[in-house]
Amino acid sequence: MKPYQIIIIAIVMVFLGSTFVLAKAEPEKNPFIAIWEAIADLQEQIDNIGIWDEERISALEERLAQLENRECIPEDTQTCNTGLLGICAIGTQVCGQDGFWGNCIQNEQPSPEICDGIDNDCDGEIDTEDCVIILRDDFNSYNDGFLDGQGSWRGDANFNIQGATVYEGAKAVIATGETNTQKEIDKFGTPQTDGRQTCYMRSSSNDTNQVFFTLLDGDIVVTEFRLHPSGYIDYLIGPPATPSRPQYKPYSADTWYALTVEWRSSDSRVRYKVDDGDWTDWHIPYQSWSSIDKVRLKWHGHDSSGAGFWDLLGEI
Repeated sequence: MKPYQIIIIAIVMVFLGSTFVLAKAEPEKNPFIAIWEAIADLQEQIDNIGIWDEERISALEERLAQLENRECIPEDTQTCNTGLLGICAIGTQVCGQDGFWGNCIQNEQPSPEICDGIDNDCDGEIDTEDCVIILRDDFNSYNDGFLDGQGSWRGDANFNIQGATVYEGAKAVIATGETNTQKEIDKFGTPQTDGRQTCYMRSSSNDTNQVFFTLLDGDIVVTEFRLHPSGYIDYLIGPPATPSRPQYKPYSADTWYALTVEWRSSDSRVRYKVDDGDWTDWHIPYQSWSSIDKVRLKWHGHDSSGAGFWDLLGEI
């Protein structure tokens, strides 16, 4: 046997040893049929190589190296990143018969943007403000005193504009005093069948007063967030016959919280989050909607010295 043949056969034997264990582990799958056939073909060619055919020997050694450096088992798949944005970013690769991964093919095609917290049209932006919110209001341009009559707000006289306690800017809303019933004030915005609305709220105590942020379809209450005297932030869900108020998290007095509600029309569900916390599951709303078009601020004071605050209605 020629020396160069011994070298090539040794390379083949090393490769055979590395693949035998893998092939034996899953004999029923037999993933290396194509590779074994390639090796057999190389062995046949080795027998026919001329003594000085160095170019041919080099080519065979290169092919053996490729087989040894294979990346995967033929026909296996894996998730990959297409390099695109949004839902277009996730793709799938298929392992070819040569043991190397194929191109990354995206799983989803771009679609029109909807208010679902996902970049549907693959432009790098999650939703758009126009599709999301009912209204934006930071109260900064209002005069101190009654909120009723300013900026299209309509409701009880318990709600006032002030500048001493704000989340941002110069002004925020305050409600004070002990009340026997809930006091409320409303503002209409852009009707949304699918959307998301945030309101910043705080309370002077976490054991005496109730501060609300409510979403409505006309006069129909769909859902709401509440700072409750139990010391927890809770939210209102349905069905209407058996409503409930699950607790999201404890809250502290004199602390601002961003309360966000999201709703979708595909199955008439709502979900909730506080600040940068996790979204809740999608829930049946307190009442169903055609389009949500109104924000309501509510106050139920149980302490004559207590106060509730609201600021920056919009989206975070």
